[in-house]
Amino acid sequence: MSTIISVDPSELMKQRFPIWRSFAQKSEKKFLAEHGSTLKGNNLINTPNLCGIDVLTCVNVSKHKDEQFGWVALWVLLSYGHIFCCQEKLRIPVNTRALLPGRVIVFDSRNHWHWTERGNGLLVVMPHDFERQPTALEVQQAFDEKLTAAKVSA
Repeated sequence: MSTIISVDPSELMKQRFPIWRSFAQKSEKKFLAEHGSTLKGNNLINTPNLCGIDVLTCVNVSKHKDEQFGWVALWVLLSYGHIFCCQEKLRIPVNTRALLPGRVIVFDSRNHWHWTERGNGLLVVMPHDFERQPTALEVQQAFDEKLTAAKVSA
């Protein structure tokens, strides 16, 4: 079984993606204003709040585990060629997925080393944490609830 699971976005996520991508682009401009126009080598992870929802912004993230989280779903709002990498043990081959805007990936952040590479700009994702491995429907429902709570409509 792959350590990275791809999940199709729900219909609501597809409908509202252009709005959230626009918010992500504004977040990108703010990030660049605060941290300089050069992104090379920047490993900073920001957590701006967009319409009541926390998002993660970074250029590329170093290899790490997040033992305080469980399974994590990332809805990609903005990406510039970023590749998500994940491996269970340091000697096992690396699994990778292109982080495509509008798509969702799911992985176990406690048991897998993960990082991003090849990003040529700011990566903006909306995360959601789960205690156990979620089904595709559970992932879609979790993001639908976030989007509905944010009261942002098309």
